[in-house]
Parts: sequence; structure tokens; C-alpha cells
Amino acid sequence: MIGFSLIYKGVGAVYWSSLARVTSSWVISPIMGAMVSFLVYKCIRRFVYSAHNPRQVAITAAPIAIFLGVTGISFAAFPLSKSFPTALAQALGYEAVGALLV
Repeated sequence: MIGFSLIYKGVGAVYWSSLARVTSSWVISPIMGAMVSFLVYKCIRRFVYSAHNPRQVAITAAPIAIFLGVTGISFAAFPLSKSFPTALAQALGYEAVGALLV
């Protein structure tokens, strides 16, 4: 698409700021995903696997983990309200339902 636009209409036909946002997301998204995955792994390893009764700790921690996971997903994926307090209330509602289902 970029090559076609460059050849057909020249450099001015490409929206460089939009292109920069898209290409930066290709770098930022995997890095952020790796950081979140690493933090989740470290929390599970420290708090669950090192406990005297890992099964009971895992059962206790599951609703909290679901609560936090649904928070992140709801902020990132769902079209929440543009005002932060309303978006936070909606995300907390999704989280509560997710935690209750577990």
C-alpha cells in the first residue's frame, strides 16, 4: 500500500504520522506483552509456588488474578466511556462479573 501510494501520488500521499503509530505498535505491543507476562510469572512463582500449600493459595488468588486480568482487557479492548470515572466504573463492573464467575 505504501509503495503504491508513493509511486502513484508521491511522498505527500502517505500519512506518515498514521504509519508511525501503526509501526510503533508492532514494537510496543510485544514488549508490553512480554513485560506483563513476566510480571504474572514472577507473581505466580513467588506467591503460589513458594507457599506451604500452593493449591490453596492458587484457589484464593484466582479471583484476584481474574479481576486484574479482566481490568486490563476491558480497558484495552472494549470501547469504554471517554470520561475516566465512567470507564473505571464500567471496567470494575466487568471485573466483578469475571471474579464471580470463577
